[in-house]
Amino acid sequence: METGKDKLTGEDFFKKRINQKFSSPRNRITYYNKKANEIRCLYR
Repeated sequence: METGKDKLTGEDFFKKRINQKFSSPRNRITYYNKKANEIRCLYR
């Protein structure tokens, strides 16, 4: 199995899919929510 590095936490994990970038769905949701909030703050 291939390993990857989580974009949010930086932890190493074993990829279950070739295009997997996060170790868990919760990390993915948190990452994109933070990114969206930063973009929203720019346009206020």
